[in-house]
Amino acid sequence: MISIIIPVYNVASYLNRCVTSIINQEMTNWECILVDDGSTDGSGEICDHFSILDPRISVIHQKNQGVSIARNRGIKEAKGEFICFVDSDDWVSEKYLSDLTKGLKNESIDMVVTGINQEFSNHSSKTIKPNRLIQMKLQNEYTQVFVDYAELFYGPVCILYKLSIIKDHNLSFPENLSLGEDMLFNLRYMNHIRMIMLAPYANYFYRIQNSNTLMTIYRDDRFFIEYELWKFREEFLKKHRMWNNISQEYMYRQLWGIVYNGIFNKRKPTISYMKKIMETKEIEDLKGYYELFNTKPWIKKAIIRRAYIFFYLTRIIKQLL
Repeated sequence: MISIIIPVYNVASYLNRCVTSIINQEMTNWECILVDDGSTDGSGEICDHFSILDPRISVIHQKNQGVSIARNRGIKEAKGEFICFVDSDDWVSEKYLSDLTKGLKNESIDMVVTGINQEFSNHSSKTIKPNRLIQMKLQNEYTQVFVDYAELFYGPVCILYKLSIIKDHNLSFPENLSLGEDMLFNLRYMNHIRMIMLAPYANYFYRIQNSNTLMTIYRDDRFFIEYELWKFREEFLKKHRMWNNISQEYMYRQLWGIVYNGIFNKRKPTISYMKKIMETKEIEDLKGYYELFNTKPWIKKAIIRRAYIFFYLTRIIKQLL
């Protein structure tokens, strides 16, 4: 059986489509745990309605504590051998669960990853999915595959997990983070698995309403969180002997973007803030990946030279104009 965990918070406009898409699954051996995280818009009542409609659906009502605590509560209550997560404003096709489980014929598969359809508010869409069925281990020879599909490992959706691995290693979503907690959960889970199945299906529809999401909105600590997540990924790759030319090119391209955004996205920069960014030790390594990041050459040169006072004055002058 698969336990489907859906955290719910103020999504009354979308919840019906989400849960109905679960009920319509070709595969029938599942339970769905709706964790109502203190909704105030009637979402809780919609959850209760579905629990009456289908006995495979259960509801947990709790005070608002955030999506990580909601997911962790769902994990605690799950009874299936496997679990997957669905966000309450998204939906899935009727083949979602059946395609996720196709890779389980091989008992060494501890994680199944499928593709995703990103649905934008302007009615455009983008599909990211593996181009073939791939069985991969976390080791050097699979680095290119891991990098090619890294985006599919960022979040908890489109992934099938073994509940026993989560519980045996006491894994949970970090409850003190609201940025990158999904990635940390996945990387920690992958530290305890044998093999991953990448399957060429895209049955999940991820709703992107606008750019005002936790991954895009301004926050003072954004650079420092993103840098710590970068360091965690670096350590993960080194642990699995995947820190090579392929992964380094990918990772340092990412770091260029993290440093750039840290410099230019803060609303009211201070000299101490700019200095902390420029003290990032890996900036020295960015020299070897100069051409990977697309921005003005003078910006990249100033970053490599750790010119924090220059960036501070540049930002101040821009604000005065």
